[in-house]
Parts: sequence; C-alpha cells; structure tokens
Amino acid sequence: MKLKAEMRSKCPSLVSKRVAVDDRIEAILDAATKVIMEHGYAKASTREIARNAGASKETFYQRFPSKASLFAALIERQSDRLLCPIAHALEEEKDPYKVLTLFGERLLTVLMNPESERLLQVVIAESSEFPELAAAFWDKGPGLGRELLRAYFKRLAKQGQMRKEDIEFASEQFLGALVGSIALRRNLAMPAYLPNPKAVQVWVQKTVDWFLRAHLIV
Repeated sequence: MKLKAEMRSKCPSLVSKRVAVDDRIEAILDAATKVIMEHGYAKASTREIARNAGASKETFYQRFPSKASLFAALIERQSDRLLCPIAHALEEEKDPYKVLTLFGERLLTVLMNPESERLLQVVIAESSEFPELAAAFWDKGPGLGRELLRAYFKRLAKQGQMRKEDIEFASEQFLGALVGSIALRRNLAMPAYLPNPKAVQVWVQKTVDWFLRAHLIV
C-alpha cells in the first residue's frame, strides 16, 4: 500500500530521493552547523559561515536570505536524514513490529547524537528570544515525526489493526515511552541510560512489544 499524499508531502525525498542536492548548499549547512554549535544562534555570524563554506555572498543570500531560514534548513536536513528512511519503511513494510522498531532505533540514535543534542540545547537556550527557532525545530523535527507516526496509525486503524479512537493517545504514548526520561537525562548532562547500540536495541524492542500488546488488534 502506498503512503498517503500527506506523508509524501512531509518527506520530499520520497519523490526526489535528494538527487538534486547542491554541494555548495551542503557545504553551507555543514559550516552553519559548526558555527551555531560553537557560538550559539544569536552570536553566529552569517559572514563567518559563508567564509568557512567557501561560498560567495551572492550564493549565500540567494539561498538563505536570513539566519532563521538557514537554521530551518539545518533542521530540515537533519529531519530528512532521520524520517525519510522511516517513511520508506512505512510505505513498503507491512509488519508493525518491524516498522516501529526501525522508527524507535533511528529516533533514539539521532537524538543521542552529539550534534543533535547540541542543536537542541541551542534551541532551548535561545527560544525565548528567538521563538521562531522553537517553531522551526518542532515543525521540521519532532512535530513531523509525530505526524508520520499518526499517519501510520491511521493506516493501521483503516486496516482494522488499531482502534480509531486510540490514534492520538497511542502516538503520544509511544513517543513518551520511547524517549521520555532518556532525552531529559541527556539534556541535563546526566550519565547515559542507554550507553551503547545494544542497549538502545533492547530498549526499543521492549517498548514496541509493550506498545503493540496494548494497542494492536489481532
């Protein structure tokens, strides 16, 4: 069964496969990631970013007319790397256990990546002064992942495998059980609860087992 149009629109690479990636743009995004993680959003200089990327002023501002648009592109690229493989699995894979396990493992792997953690810290630290950061982060990151999950649960409900009235609650419950205290501990710089890939795998498997026993109609 093909993904619904709403899911395709949330993951452009389902259509484009990112074949039109511009190396110059990727260089700018790489440079921006480094500068923003080092100096924070407010103190990040677009001139320094352009210089580090070897980009001309014309190329830079033609593609990114504001620092906010640049930050949004960073989040979108990271989201694409995380969610589009999951979206492909939602389209091709029929086993809910395999789909949710892939979703969980990729989500936790990205969340526990030092680059992801630092970008989230930047958003938290500066969102009161720059609320557009929080909006961009949510819309192109966690909010997008939640919408993909909800769309998948809607498909399960249409197939009679999940109750329609449970979709909203199930989405929040699955994400909360999967990420919850793990993300909080890492944001507080506490020791990792899941210290290695094997621990992540076991955590995800147990979470998916519990979730499907509670919500899947067999």
